Amino acid sequence: MENTVWNYDSVKIIGNVTVLDGAILNISQNCVVEFQGYYKFTVQGCLLAEGVEDEEIKFTIADPIDFADTSTFAGAWNGIEFDNISETNDSSNLIFCIIEYGKARGNSIEEKNGGAIIFNNSNKIKISHCEITNNIAINSGAGIYLNNYSSPIIEYSYIHDNISYYSGGGISSNTYCNPLINNNVISYNTTGNSGGVGGGIHISTVYGNGPTILNNFICNNSSANGAVYDSSPNSSVIGNIICNNNSSGIYNGHELSHSKYINNTIYNNYYPYFGCGIDSWGAHVVIENNLIWNNTDKNSSNQEEVQGHNGLNYVNYNNIKTEFDTGINISEEPMIIDPTNGQGIDFDALNANWQLDDNSPCVNAGNPETSEYDLPEFDYYGNIRIYGGRVDMGASENQFVVNINDIMPKNDINIFPNPCNDFINIETETKIENINIFDINGRLVLTKKYNSSIQKNYEIDCSGLKQGIYYLNIMANNKKVSSNTIIIQ
Repeated sequence: MENTVWNYDSVKIIGNVTVLDGAILNISQNCVVEFQGYYKFTVQGCLLAEGVEDEEIKFTIADPIDFADTSTFAGAWNGIEFDNISETNDSSNLIFCIIEYGKARGNSIEEKNGGAIIFNNSNKIKISHCEITNNIAINSGAGIYLNNYSSPIIEYSYIHDNISYYSGGGISSNTYCNPLINNNVISYNTTGNSGGVGGGIHISTVYGNGPTILNNFICNNSSANGAVYDSSPNSSVIGNIICNNNSSGIYNGHELSHSKYINNTIYNNYYPYFGCGIDSWGAHVVIENNLIWNNTDKNSSNQEEVQGHNGLNYVNYNNIKTEFDTGINISEEPMIIDPTNGQGIDFDALNANWQLDDNSPCVNAGNPETSEYDLPEFDYYGNIRIYGGRVDMGASENQFVVNINDIMPKNDINIFPNPCNDFINIETETKIENINIFDINGRLVLTKKYNSSIQKNYEIDCSGLKQGIYYLNIMANNKKVSSNTIIIQ
């Protein structure tokens, strides 16, 4: 196929299609690409399938009635493969596309990978705002399969209800691939057999860097090991909400791994055999700023949230439900706004709110020094990632805490003495609901709640606080009415 535009409502595919090296295929908005049989769509040049919201481009099969039968090719097509694309070609884009009913069930192992999309030695490709659903791979990567130096961008997409029978129900990233996988919802994917790994994402590479997995919602997936299964020397899993999967949250299977697991919320995952929040064979992985809570297996009475089969050298600034015996960590109720009511896939994590309550001990409690991790500017919910002078634990960044530049004194509130030693007094005509005191790093260290009528005078016992500078916030009528700097001597 040479340079072509498919400017039609529908295109019926009656044989294998190849976009040749140097050629460009442009598919118009709202087009349905309908495969009449088990045919493959191969791209060696440039594919521009750029829909818009409510006018998506759909890749589908004419008749999906036998799709779930893996003994036959019927009911499916053979997916899109980006194959050995030369760097001289223009960038390919799949934007606002729906890709469904792809099935990988050929004779060789490679023909059993990649139900919907395959990348083989191909870059300069973006998948954005797509829905990838109801695809099957007999081996790996039912939604997306990457191999041989492929590093696309996969962003803002909904990857769900795909089934592979070995690894990577949603995405499988393999040899020398380091894609950017960010801001996707990856849910209800499955690795179908008893040894399947990586229900949401599977990573397997012996050498080099692995993917960057950033700000994704990875929930309600099922596998034998790991919603995220990482067998790589160095991947980055940062800012993800990994909840209510039937598996461990993150499983690391590479003994020499130096992967980084930073600022993830790993909560309410359940595995019916053995598992936990983070389960690692690599002793040198970095586990930092995570919220790891309420993950369990069938032996829940003796459950470890973080497990290192060869020890773990760096576990710091996490909130871990079961106390961890090394590092700087806490074990305090995290105060999630509205988590699911139980563990595993029977509880829909997408309908929960995984953000932190204003009074959460995770607020501004992460590592003060985060420059080496290249945190994103925003979290999954679109909040500024470091707010109040210090990063929070977990995937969401609370926006309540103020720093020294946000001080807003009120003339009708008198705070004395300041500096103070043991007690500080507040005089006001305002009915106060809450008084919160934060340390210089923005962490909540003391809170008082009031339900009575106007007191005019409020006395706060500060004797338990160390000497230093603090910020005192006063809440009334469900909003902050005063922020003041106080000094404890």
